[in-house]
Amino acid sequence: MLSGTKNWLKQTITIKPYSSLSNYAEPTYGTGNSVSCRIQQTDEQLIGEDGTLIHSTARIIVAESASVSIKDLVVLPNNEERPILKLNTIAGPDGTAYLKVLYV
Repeated sequence: MLSGTKNWLKQTITIKPYSSLSNYAEPTYGTGNSVSCRIQQTDEQLIGEDGTLIHSTARIIVAESASVSIKDLVVLPNNEERPILKLNTIAGPDGTAYLKVLYV
């Protein structure tokens, strides 16, 4: 991570890892892990992982070392659970990834 970047990550979310589908074809999730982040409210339309148009109301920035995938569930500070609509990685000056951006 670039020096000074940790200073941006002063908020906390919980990431619940995707586990499996239930008998009713609903996703189930494991125990959540607390992750430092920066939450930015947005109102933007993006192309999602599956190529469809999605509407994101928040952009969450976490360190590259955070274990997160597109199937995981995010629990915001107000305990609202949101699916991850899109996941991007940001590369630093040397080309290595140092941040992940989650769109919810």
